[in-house]
This record gives sequence, structure tokens and C-alpha cells, in this order.
Amino acid sequence: MEDAISKIAQWLRADYGLSNRAVALLLLQEDPEMTALVAEREEPKVMSAIQQLVRELRVGGERSPLYRITMTRQRFAEQVTGQVTAKATIKTRTLSERLSDLLIHPLWGTLFLAALLYFGFYQFVGVFAAGTAVEFLEDTVFGNYLLPPLVRFFEWLIPWVWLRELFVGEYGIFTLGIRYAFALLFPIVTAFFLMFSHNDEQVLCPMCGFQFRISEARETVCQRCPLKGSCGVLIKCPNCGYEIPLVKAPSFIGNLLSKLGRLISRQP
Repeated sequence: MEDAISKIAQWLRADYGLSNRAVALLLLQEDPEMTALVAEREEPKVMSAIQQLVRELRVGGERSPLYRITMTRQRFAEQVTGQVTAKATIKTRTLSERLSDLLIHPLWGTLFLAALLYFGFYQFVGVFAAGTAVEFLEDTVFGNYLLPPLVRFFEWLIPWVWLRELFVGEYGIFTLGIRYAFALLFPIVTAFFLMFSHNDEQVLCPMCGFQFRISEARETVCQRCPLKGSCGVLIKCPNCGYEIPLVKAPSFIGNLLSKLGRLISRQP
């Protein structure tokens, strides 16, 4: 990055009221006003070389020049604020903080994970959702209440057997497709995602030390950006308002659940 800044600064010949390094940084960030101004004052071959260099940096690196410059500026701001601010010492720990420490502990976290897998996924998703709920919806709701009048209605409406079979036959739209979608898939998928919805990643604010969930973060400009998720996302701490890159706190249980979810999703 520094080589690119030096090259662009050496190529510039016009006076822009700023240092050549500042102009080079704006060009690397693809600032539209500065890009138009440089294209107007510099020779076409100089502007072409600058654009080619910016494209190479954008394609060749893991992060765009704009992101790397922003993160460098962010780290410098953290160093400056760290010299003039002091973190308040938390004298008392809340129950939720103590529970959070237990859940990320390898031993107690493993025990909690075992209990969660048994009672949450096996009993709730497997036994209740895939067993009790599916049996109730399929046999009682659809088998006794919904499908019999629907079959009689289509027998009265459509006299042709081949056409009636399309709707209420053995492989009909209602008797097989709709019944399987709502009586079989709906309770299992709903219960499965209800369990995973509680696995919300934690974020630690470097400014005030406050730990919060991603869903609790206050809205920032990055969250309204159409490229959200494809670059480093900035989130705002709900406690002090400090904007930070998305850095997730280590979660022993969350990592194991994520790996388990990926393994389950790969099963045919």
C-alpha cells in the first residue's frame, strides 16, 4: 500500500491545495471528486496509470484499498483515544456475565452443550417436533379434518379420475404435496431454526469493554450499505456508541453448534 501511495504521489504534477500523499490516499479510496479533479489537471497517461494501479490493488489484495485505509485510520484513532481515556473498572459482575463465562468454559460449556443437544435437539426437535407434532398434524389435522372434505369436494367437482388424481390422489397436490409441506416439514424446520436462533454471536467493544449481541448493535452507515456482508462491516456499540469492525468474541458452544449445523446441512 505504501509503495502505491509513493508512486501516485510522484506522478502528480498539478497543485491541489493538499499534499500529494493526501491526494494519493483519496485516489486509492476512489473518491469521485478528487478522481475527476486529477483527471482534469493531469495528463491522460498519468490518470490511466493511477487507475490501473488502483485496479491491481483492488483485485490482488484480500481487502479493498478503501477498507485497508479505513482500518488503519481506525487503529490510529484507537491509539489516540487510548492515550487520553481510561476504562471504568467494573466492580460487580452481573448474573448474565457469570453465566456467559461458564458457557465459554471448555468443561462447563461442553456439559451445557450436551444438555442442549439432548433436550433441545433430540427431545424438542426430534421427539416433539418430528414425532408428536408431525403425527398430530398429519393424522389428526389433515387426516381427520382437512383432507376428507377436500377429497369429497374434488369428487363432486371433477368427474374424471385422471384429473382428480392430480389434486387428491395418492400423489396429489393436496394429499401429498401440501400435507407433507405443512404436516411434515413445517414443524421440523420451525423447531430446528428456533433452536439455532438463540445462537447469537457476541461482540466485545474495545472502547468500553461492553459485550453485546450482534442483534443488539445500533445501526451504522455500513448496515445500510448495499455491499453489507461483502466487506468488513462496522457495528456500533449500544453502550458507548463506538463504531468497531465486526470482531466476534470466542464462543466455545457457538463454534461447536456452527460446525454441527454445517455437517447436518451436508447430509443428503
